[in-house]
Amino acid sequence: LASLLHAVALHSLRRDKSIASMQPRQLVTWESGAGGTPSVHSPIQVWGGLVPAEAHKLKKTPERVHVVLAWLTRLLVRRRKGGGLSHDAPIVSRVYQVLSDGTLWYLNALKVVDTPFPLAYAQLNSLICFVNLGLFPLLVADKIASISLAAVVSFGSIA
Repeated sequence: LASLLHAVALHSLRRDKSIASMQPRQLVTWESGAGGTPSVHSPIQVWGGLVPAEAHKLKKTPERVHVVLAWLTRLLVRRRKGGGLSHDAPIVSRVYQVLSDGTLWYLNALKVVDTPFPLAYAQLNSLICFVNLGLFPLLVADKIASISLAAVVSFGSIA
């Protein structure tokens, strides 16, 4: 479920609507290599793939990350009650803390994805860069006496 949680989080951050891009992870050996460079449209690999019941439930909800997180939390609680997690409470509480921290950082990343960059700010930034591109070499040429040094400083600061 942790691999599925990771895949669903990446899936939602890149704004995929269907879950068809989540594929079972193939075992990669050192000799075979990873096979290509991942991109925005690459399939997201999940250890063990998606069970049809999981895929059906994930298709129905817009909050896939929270659903998978709830599944993982329920699984941890069941394992703890059944004796499968026989560690002390402080150690088990760290597992929940890591899940909570991951959720917090996922929500912060989601804020960055959701917040549009203001067009006026982008245009003003471009204008200031172009003004700097034109005025900086003139200012350097005026302040530095050596022409060759002025050329190097101007080129180095703009390039």
